[in-house]
Amino acid sequence: GLPVFYYQSSELSAVGAAEMSYGGRGFKTVTKLKSQVVLQILQLGYDVTWTDTDIVWFQNPLPEMAADP
Repeated sequence: GLPVFYYQSSELSAVGAAEMSYGGRGFKTVTKLKSQVVLQILQLGYDVTWTDTDIVWFQNPLPEMAADP
Protein backbone atom coordinates (compact mmCIF):
# COMPACT_ATOMS: atom_id res chain seq x y z
CA GLY A 1 0.00 0.00 0.00
CA LEU A 2 0.88 3.64 -0.20
CA PRO A 3 1.28 5.85 2.86
CA VAL A 4 -1.50 8.42 3.19
CA PHE A 5 -1.19 11.78 4.91
CA TYR A 6 -4.37 13.38 6.28
CA TYR A 7 -4.12 17.11 6.83
CA GLN A 8 -6.58 19.33 8.66
CA SER A 9 -6.44 23.11 8.63
CA SER A 10 -8.54 25.76 10.29
CA GLU A 11 -7.64 28.00 7.32
CA LEU A 12 -9.55 25.70 4.97
CA SER A 13 -12.65 25.41 7.13
CA ALA A 14 -13.16 29.19 6.88
CA VAL A 15 -13.11 29.18 3.06
CA GLY A 16 -16.37 28.96 1.13
CA ALA A 17 -16.87 27.21 -2.20
CA ALA A 18 -17.43 30.54 -3.99
CA GLU A 19 -13.92 31.65 -2.98
CA MET A 20 -12.28 28.58 -4.59
CA SER A 21 -12.38 29.94 -8.14
CA TYR A 22 -9.02 30.53 -9.83
CA GLY A 23 -7.24 33.43 -8.17
CA GLY A 24 -9.78 33.68 -5.35
CA ARG A 25 -8.91 33.78 -1.65
CA GLY A 26 -9.66 30.09 -1.20
CA PHE A 27 -7.61 29.11 -4.24
CA LYS A 28 -4.62 31.03 -2.91
CA THR A 29 -5.02 29.46 0.54
CA VAL A 30 -5.09 25.93 -0.88
CA THR A 31 -2.11 26.62 -3.15
CA LYS A 32 -0.07 27.85 -0.19
CA LEU A 33 -1.10 24.95 2.04
CA LYS A 34 -0.18 22.31 -0.58
CA SER A 35 3.49 23.23 -0.45
CA GLN A 36 3.41 23.40 3.37
CA VAL A 37 1.92 19.90 3.55
CA VAL A 38 4.55 18.50 1.15
CA LEU A 39 7.29 20.06 3.30
CA GLN A 40 5.85 18.44 6.44
CA ILE A 41 5.74 15.03 4.75
CA LEU A 42 9.35 15.41 3.57
CA GLN A 43 10.41 16.35 7.10
CA LEU A 44 8.85 13.08 8.31
CA GLY A 45 11.27 11.24 6.03
CA TYR A 46 8.90 10.22 3.24
CA ASP A 47 9.48 10.73 -0.47
CA VAL A 48 6.81 12.75 -2.29
CA THR A 49 5.58 12.65 -5.85
CA TRP A 50 3.54 15.79 -6.40
CA THR A 51 1.43 15.94 -9.52
CA ASP A 52 -1.80 17.64 -10.55
CA THR A 53 -4.78 16.17 -12.38
CA ASP A 54 -3.91 18.08 -15.56
CA ILE A 55 -0.52 16.32 -15.88
CA VAL A 56 -0.18 13.44 -18.36
CA TRP A 57 2.16 10.54 -17.56
CA PHE A 58 3.20 8.84 -20.80
CA GLN A 59 4.51 5.82 -18.88
CA ASN A 60 3.84 4.36 -15.45
CA PRO A 61 6.50 5.97 -13.19
CA LEU A 62 6.10 3.48 -10.34
CA PRO A 63 8.60 0.84 -11.62
CA GLU A 64 11.31 3.50 -11.90
CA MET A 65 10.52 4.84 -8.45
CA ALA A 66 10.58 1.38 -6.91
CA ALA A 67 13.97 0.64 -8.51
CA ASP A 68 15.63 3.66 -6.87
CA PRO A 69 15.72 3.08 -3.08
